[in-house]
Amino acid sequence: MLEIDGSHGEGGGAIVRLSVAFSAFTGKSCQIERIRAGRKNPGLQRQHVAAVDAVAKLCNAKVKGNYPGSASLLFTPGELKSTSIDIDVGSAGSIALVLQAIMIPAMKCKTLLKIKGGTVNKWAPSVGYIQNVTIPILKKFGYAGNITIIKHGFYPQGGGLVEGTLEPCSLKKINIIERGRLLQAYGTALASTSLANAKVAERMKQHAEEILEAYTPTIKAEYCDSSSPGGGIDIYAEYENSFIGTCAVAERKRNAENLAKEACEEFIRAHENPAGMDKHMADQILPYIAIAGGNVSVPSVTPHCQSNIYVIEKFTGKKIACREEKGMLLFSA
Repeated sequence: MLEIDGSHGEGGGAIVRLSVAFSAFTGKSCQIERIRAGRKNPGLQRQHVAAVDAVAKLCNAKVKGNYPGSASLLFTPGELKSTSIDIDVGSAGSIALVLQAIMIPAMKCKTLLKIKGGTVNKWAPSVGYIQNVTIPILKKFGYAGNITIIKHGFYPQGGGLVEGTLEPCSLKKINIIERGRLLQAYGTALASTSLANAKVAERMKQHAEEILEAYTPTIKAEYCDSSSPGGGIDIYAEYENSFIGTCAVAERKRNAENLAKEACEEFIRAHENPAGMDKHMADQILPYIAIAGGNVSVPSVTPHCQSNIYVIEKFTGKKIACREEKGMLLFSA
């Protein structure tokens, strides 16, 4: 039985999600204590409960303490088997964060997904980022799976729906130190249909294309039916060896032009950094290099990186080495 300190480092939900993911993947039981102890709203929140439920369904786990507000969780995995998962995160809870937890153990069993919740969230990657950056990078090394956004969901009501299929696979050693030549820049300016009269999507698209003129991006303007008004702009780039992505989420009293400017400025910073991956991918790639081995470069070590390293080393006994070189950080396992 592995004992995990849920308050370690930044003490967020990433510790819970990755712990149950690795528990299912390795077959090792874990007891997580002091979950999110230092947070304003400590204990498990609805999106964490949903992630644990989803992983538990993959491996028929025995779980104790998986309810909102719980500070302690016992997760005893069973055998991973091909299955279908139908999960409602609740309100606008992040679908992307639930996907992150499922994607690791799903490498050992075919998984059909149906997840309801939020597709665009302020404090999490968008589902679009998982589609356009996370999965394409992993596919370079043997990952197998696809996800599709059926309906978008925004804060506060959510109501988004994502479906997908993840296939059993075996990863090759992951090596991305340099991105290589830029092949294309592209993105989506997205808004709910209630914002169509104000031409929010078109304005985000136009302003982003003006700022990023040197990169000749292809940006689509799209409207969607949703339970709550909302939107955002995602900008991605494909390189010879990697992908990067940025996202800005619509909020009250923020106009379309400022939203596009925020996303574009972050995109330019990511593009100009020599690292092979952007800052959002830094913590996501760590579990996979722990499993497959490899070397990757990232712009910086985030609090989520530190949390993930703590959990990975607990479950695998491997050390994730980190060193600074030429303005970036190199992770190896």
